[in-house]
Amino acid sequence: MKHRWVREVKTLPLTETAAVLRTADQGFYYIHYFKISEAMDCPALVAESYSWDRDTKLSLVEINLCDYTRKTLTEAALKNISGLFDALRKLQCRFIVRFLYDMEGKNMETEPTKRSLIETHMRQLGGIINEHKEMIYTLQGLFIGNWGEKSVEFRFEACNNGEVVKELRVSPAERRVLIAEVDHTELVEDATYDAAAVRLRMTDQNGNTLPYFFGAVNAQVIGNGLELIAESPVILRGGMGGLYVRTTGKEGKAELVLNADGCDAIRIRFGISVK
Repeated sequence: MKHRWVREVKTLPLTETAAVLRTADQGFYYIHYFKISEAMDCPALVAESYSWDRDTKLSLVEINLCDYTRKTLTEAALKNISGLFDALRKLQCRFIVRFLYDMEGKNMETEPTKRSLIETHMRQLGGIINEHKEMIYTLQGLFIGNWGEKSVEFRFEACNNGEVVKELRVSPAERRVLIAEVDHTELVEDATYDAAAVRLRMTDQNGNTLPYFFGAVNAQVIGNGLELIAESPVILRGGMGGLYVRTTGKEGKAELVLNADGCDAIRIRFGISVK
């Protein structure tokens, strides 16, 4: 295959200018947030929000409809949304527009439970969006979900005969929690020593194991008749580990104290008897 290049050179006049050159609909932008209600002073809200954003020509406008998650948009709400766009138009900018129902990462709780209501909101807003389409660069999202808000928490429930029998919460880890499970705490020494297994897990605030955690847990026995069958500290790998304690031939009561950086101490009480 042959390629033929056609070259054409034109001489253009060059003019000096101090004007700032901008690439349309590209570049850095800020996020501006507006919550729709029945009574709004849209020009004042826009002026306040953009008082520090005067140099950019593109911005993301998030419009929160959280007051209408159980009902259609009222005439007052629609009028205020239209007024918001009218106030934004005076900035002579272009806008990425996103409608949503939440800014706190709780959209699973605040979004409408019926898709039909979300579709009704879309139809109600269609005319306003078309009326201001020349200033809208794009619509972001489809009214639901999280993008750029606080992290969302998911809750899964297992039900049996209408009753919740198990619940699982999943969200980004915010803190570590040390969990210890012991198979029994009443130890009886007879022909030989008695021992108990202590299983350790490092979890997040929801009780989910942290699979990438690698760290130490300090273990100490306080009291009589009990000792560790392990070296302290105990190393957790993949967020899990364990140790054993055993009786020493003496009756009494004892405590196993477990400590890990950033976690509350755990104290497990044991009773020891000798036959």
